[in-house]
Order: sequence, then C-alpha cells, then structure tokens
Amino acid sequence: RIYGRVFSDTEELSGSMSYKNRFLHYYGYGPDEVIDNRDSIMQHFNTLKVDARVQSVGDEYPVHYFLEGQVFRHADRFDNGETSYIIDGGLNFTLTTGFDLDLKAGFQNQTLEGFQNFSRSLLSLSPTVHFNQSGIDIEAGVAFMQMRDSVSNRLRVFPVVNAQFRPVDFLQVYGKVDGNVQMNTFRSLSEENMWVTAYSSMPFTERTIGFAGGAKLFLDPGIQIHAGAEMGFYENLYHFVQSEPRLEFPHSLGMRALVDEGESSIMNAFAEVSFDRLERVHVSARLDYFTYNVDEVIAPWHRPDLQASFLMNVKATDALRLSLKGLYMSGLQARDVVDESLLPQINPDALIVDLEDIFDVQVGADYRLSQQFSAFGVVNNLLGKNYERYWKYPVRGLQVQAGIVWRF
Repeated sequence: RIYGRVFSDTEELSGSMSYKNRFLHYYGYGPDEVIDNRDSIMQHFNTLKVDARVQSVGDEYPVHYFLEGQVFRHADRFDNGETSYIIDGGLNFTLTTGFDLDLKAGFQNQTLEGFQNFSRSLLSLSPTVHFNQSGIDIEAGVAFMQMRDSVSNRLRVFPVVNAQFRPVDFLQVYGKVDGNVQMNTFRSLSEENMWVTAYSSMPFTERTIGFAGGAKLFLDPGIQIHAGAEMGFYENLYHFVQSEPRLEFPHSLGMRALVDEGESSIMNAFAEVSFDRLERVHVSARLDYFTYNVDEVIAPWHRPDLQASFLMNVKATDALRLSLKGLYMSGLQARDVVDESLLPQINPDALIVDLEDIFDVQVGADYRLSQQFSAFGVVNNLLGKNYERYWKYPVRGLQVQAGIVWRF
C-alpha cells in the first residue's frame, strides 16, 4: 500500500493505492472424497484499489467541504472481474452559532463481466439540519436513494434523525432513526466470506427503517460503559449457504449468498466497557445478543445469536506493543446441502445443521526497530480449536504469522 498526504492552512489532499492477492483452496468437500489435484480446488482473488480525498480544514470560513473517490478492480482466477467506483461529497454551512446545514451526496457504480455481465448504480442525496447547543445535539433530514440497473429504476426516501443529550458531564444518551441501501458486490461478498464460489446479480439490500438508542457513562480514570439496542427492518437481506458444485470446482462445496426476498428484521442488544490509561493500556469487552425474523428462508444461516469479544493492547515500552484478543460466538446454524428443486418436499427442520460454539484467542506483538522498520508476530487460534465459522470449513489449528513492515 502506498499512501501520501499534502496539506495547507485551508485544504488537505490525501490518496493511496493498494493491491491485495489472496490464494485459497475450497477444501469443504465431503470426508470420503479424495482430491488428487489440489489445483482443481484452488482460487485466488486480486484486488486493486485507488482512492483520493480532498477536504477543507480550519474554522476560518463558514463553509466546509469534502470530496473523495474510490476505484476498485476485483478479479478471480477464472477471469471473472468487477470494476466499481464510489464517489462521496459533502458541504457544511454554518448558519449561526450551533446551527448548521449539511448536504451529502454519493454515487456508486458496479460493472461485472465474466460469469455474468451487467451494470448498476446507486445515487444518494441527503440534506440535513444540525443543532448543537447546551448539551443537546440533533440532526434531522431525509435521504434520497435511487437504485438503477438493467431492469428497474427505483427511488427510496428515508428519514434521518440523530439525537444526543448530555444532561451531566458523565452521561450521554442518544437515539437514531434512519434507513439505507447497500449495494452487494462481488468484492464485498468475497471479502466478507472468502469461501464464496458463486456470484450472480444480487438485489440491493434495503434497510427500510432502523431504530437505535442507548447510553454512555464516562467514569474516571478512563473508564467508559456503553449499552444500547438496535432494531432494523430489511428487504433482500442475504445469508450464506453451501452451494452446489460448480463447473470450475466440481469437487467442492463452496458458499453463496442466499437472498431473503421477503421482509426480515434484526434486533441487537449490546453492552460494552472500555478502559484507557495514559495511552499505554487499552482494554475493552463487548457482549451482543441478536434475534432474527426471517421470511422466505428457513433460518438466519450463519448468523450468531450471541457474540462476545475482548481486546487488550499494551504499550510495554516505547518500541514494544502487545495485544490479546478473544472471540466467542454461539447459535450458528447452517443449511444442509440439497438440490434446490427438492426444497418444497423436505421438512425444513431436517435441513438445519447446528454448529458448535466458537472460542478463539489471538496474541500478537509489534516491535519498532527504527523509524522505517518494525517487526510483528501473531499467533491465531491459540487454543487450537477446529471450529467452523462456516459449515464444512473448519479453521486450521494453531496459526503463526510473522513479518516486517517498511514505512517510507
């Protein structure tokens, strides 16, 4: 990755270019099947990203702006490729003390070629007013989002309401109402789940309405407690399931995104606590509880109902940093492999595969050798558990990574 930044008293310009190549083998085949040629289950993804951003800085003028763009080129071993770009911009006008007017706009475009050829775009525009005074912070407005592809042209309008109130210095309460549209791309799906072997023209995922609220406690010394809940209602929410063998991978049970074309919802209640001390110690822990309501799928495949995470970073010396991470997940369910045409004839309960709980621990260290060089080491899956985040893809045992970083 190459990154650069230049700035003046009124503007800042930054940009970067990165390239990532991932090799993998789809080893999720049956236990009785022998793979003589590993190349037959090999895949690799290449992703090139270029981005740039320009923005105003300082408070000398009452108008502030930003404009940023990202271009992605994502391809796999079989010359299936995708080109996408994202453009976002915004203007902020200070009308009076504590009263602003914001205007944000965005444009996304996706072009896919190879296993399927199509192009589509997403245009957004969101004007809001912002009030911030006497411990009260309120943003209100609307968001217009237009989805366009080869067969449809659809406009959605969502409310935008964000409110925060700080009655005392150590307490903040907040609430939010909004909606959104997500463009699901070949790149985004393969980065979320590397075992995806098939991609087709997926519909946009729409959060038709969402509600959130919570409270934060700020305690000394450096302790913060945060608890809240979120509720979102969706159209075209996707879940990962095992796919039938493809021509390119006749021996593999890869994965694909299965879209619930009906109306579904996700509720998330959470609590977290964090501790920071003199920029040398950071400790945080979070607990999430999820409930799902699905429509045209049997279960929320591969989505957890309980998740707990832990993180600790310690600056042992000016040169040495240590880290410890923990993750627990439960309630994961997978769909058994089945011919899609036979689904109406099968008892839905017979398709559910309950996966074992996940408990993963990771330790790491980073040592700065000089201003330009540093060395790092990471041990993943410290307990050596062969858990399955995705069915038929058990995690390998103890994993060790090490390397050197050069900054210039």
